[in-house]
Amino acid sequence: MDSSEMLKKYLNNQLSQADRDAFEKSEIYKDYSKLIDTAPSFKSKKFDSKHHFKEIQKTINKSKLKRGKLISIGVISNIAALLVFGVFVLADLFTHTENYHTNVAETIEFNLPDDSNVSLAANSNLLLDNKTWLNNRSLKLKGEAFFEVEEGKVFVVNTRMGNVSVLGTSFNVKHRGKLFEVTCYSGKVQVDTGGQSYIIEAGESMQNFDGNVSKSDINKEQPDWKNGFSSFKSVAVAQVFQELNSHFDIQVNYNSINSDTKFTGSFEHGNLELALESICRPLSLGYEIFENKVIIYNP
Repeated sequence: MDSSEMLKKYLNNQLSQADRDAFEKSEIYKDYSKLIDTAPSFKSKKFDSKHHFKEIQKTINKSKLKRGKLISIGVISNIAALLVFGVFVLADLFTHTENYHTNVAETIEFNLPDDSNVSLAANSNLLLDNKTWLNNRSLKLKGEAFFEVEEGKVFVVNTRMGNVSVLGTSFNVKHRGKLFEVTCYSGKVQVDTGGQSYIIEAGESMQNFDGNVSKSDINKEQPDWKNGFSSFKSVAVAQVFQELNSHFDIQVNYNSINSDTKFTGSFEHGNLELALESICRPLSLGYEIFENKVIIYNP
């Protein structure tokens, strides 16, 4: 019997007592005994699976925190709700806001929700909220407009330089640059400007030019611009040239003249050269036209 077979039977306790005694005296048994004696020193440490799982989970969580804070589902839902609410608020605002606008040399006429009539002059803007209009007849004007107001609650035209309040009348409001002008054609209006209140009756006009307030009488049924003219009374020529820009698609350069020179008169909207003649000749000024540019100078 070879040594391997002997070892196998010895381990399985299949040897007779005589063979067993003989095997235990052999060199093979001596080597086997040494192996048995040293085997315990190779025993591994006890493995705690729960402990090691917790350690691994901590490492994963720390890695997530380094990438950024985690937002809960509840917070995300609240943010989404606020965004949706904001969208509906903006949609409601733009749905009920009316914005009337005219370009250079353009005029329009329209009725407001209370059937008041508005004629909007060139290069002007009118803003109102038709949702609250019947309870609060208030609007914002930049430029110039003629109003024929139906009787009812107070009707207010707001501009940056002053406000006009009426019950039922026809009037013109103009606000361009430093000029704020109100002309009443029927009824009467209250004008608040420069920290003061004024009552303007039919046939009267009031203007606030750069803080200087003055009144004058008129004898007209409607503003000149509705008939194709722009009229001025003792207004700086710079303001007149700005008005010219509202009726002609041009750029006016008047840097070489005294722009504070006062002008009283009018110009026609339909012809640029005639308009320039009407402005420049009374003031002894010259002009040159280069395509869409106009140079004003002292001869």
